[in-house]
Amino acid sequence: GGLVELLRGVGNHWYVGGRYLLGHVQTSIETSDLNVPPSLAGLPLRLDTQLSALGLRLQRDTRDSTFYPMHGALFDLEATFFDNALGSDFTFQTYAVAYNHYFGLATNHVLAVRGYGRATSGDAPFFALASFGSGADLRGYTPGRYRDKLMLAVQAEYRWRFTERFGVV
Repeated sequence: GGLVELLRGVGNHWYVGGRYLLGHVQTSIETSDLNVPPSLAGLPLRLDTQLSALGLRLQRDTRDSTFYPMHGALFDLEATFFDNALGSDFTFQTYAVAYNHYFGLATNHVLAVRGYGRATSGDAPFFALASFGSGADLRGYTPGRYRDKLMLAVQAEYRWRFTERFGVV
């Protein structure tokens, strides 16, 4: 699959745009290893799914650097709409909001704070639900272990870059 997104600057650090997502997902589980009724034993349980969606995105970026910000903030809001009319096998919506703020404490010392929320409504497949451990949110969790229609995460990290190429978090 893939995601195409276009953002356009509309003012003082503000960006707005649209997105299109297309994906094909095949998921299966082997029933011979599970405790299932004999009539289902040995049958593979499969889900073959097409996903297609249109979405909107709003962003405000005041960071001093994209790769290693020392000051500023990044606000990101997105809404994505999956529908049968677009060729999707499921009809559901996802909404996400993220806010990162970077506080320069001293030369090469930064406190980074992040808040993230994601909600899913409608008939979403299990793999489209919010989950901990994937992306930039709550590293250290096994990706996909915790899934639900609503996720809220807050985290902070202290960064020290002691040379131009090396640092610790």
